[in-house]
Amino acid sequence: MLNILVSYAFMNDNVVRLVKSTQGFIRWTLDSGAFSAFNAGKVIELSKYIEFCQENGHLFDHYVALDVVGNAKDSKLNLEKMVAKGLKPMAVLTSYDNVSEAKELSQAGGALCVAGGTMMPMDKYSSRIAKIRDVVGEEVWLHGLGFGRGMKVASTRIDGVDASSWEEGLRWGSFGYFVPAVGVKSQSWSEIAKTPWSKLDPRVKSCLVSLGLKRSHLADKNSLNRGAVSLIGIHTAYSWLKFASALEERGVRFNFAVPGYNQVLMNLVIAAKYAQGHGISWGSCLPDQQVANKTFRDPPKLIMDLARASKNVEKVFNIK
Repeated sequence: MLNILVSYAFMNDNVVRLVKSTQGFIRWTLDSGAFSAFNAGKVIELSKYIEFCQENGHLFDHYVALDVVGNAKDSKLNLEKMVAKGLKPMAVLTSYDNVSEAKELSQAGGALCVAGGTMMPMDKYSSRIAKIRDVVGEEVWLHGLGFGRGMKVASTRIDGVDASSWEEGLRWGSFGYFVPAVGVKSQSWSEIAKTPWSKLDPRVKSCLVSLGLKRSHLADKNSLNRGAVSLIGIHTAYSWLKFASALEERGVRFNFAVPGYNQVLMNLVIAAKYAQGHGISWGSCLPDQQVANKTFRDPPKLIMDLARASKNVEKVFNIK
């Protein structure tokens, strides 16, 4: 089963349709989108978010309370207003909140988001998680927002995490490969292309071979490194699926953060649909890569592809 976190900041009819149509084989989490909106200079209206959660909250495994970036007091007021409307949101313990407040915050929905997973130093964040766990107990679900820092995540007392780092192949042209004891490492495609085959990291070479690539493919930037859906984006998503599986074996659920209904999600769909135990054949992926635009204009086909992808993920990666 795929675990996907989607932001309310990018919510539209297509996303709602997708969430509704994939119940049972996609486990969805709804982020309030407060941070995304803040970075874009926008404001999410609490009343509209409450209305959305009242109507669609049951479709999500968890939905996050609407926090106010940099304002713990107003964040708590928003939480109280959501609870007063009969909702059970996952409250957010911001970096400004004292750990002692975790217990009260977690009572709203029996779960708690811990901010700071993206920027806070690993040792400091891990220590904070441990203290929070001692305060709230073992029954409360703890979710680390943006906390996708490799296999070190599994050594903390967190239950679930999310990250958008799996998009790095698409965003930055980085070729991701999974290292069991570390997590997903990456190397820029331009660096790989100019490095002699004999000097490439053996793990990178192994990934390239599993993709069915020849040495000559490394210079083929038109087919490998351009467009919304590319080999780099697909394979890096595949590497993060292996990471998600490894985390789950250690008791931590990884959520793929997606920016809504767009072609970024297609990389994950293709990676999951064609995943095998050893890698992905680029030749197999090409047909979907070439028709990605058409697929996203055809919601029923995307839903069907997601269903196939989710079943394959559970079969190959054992992500329940």
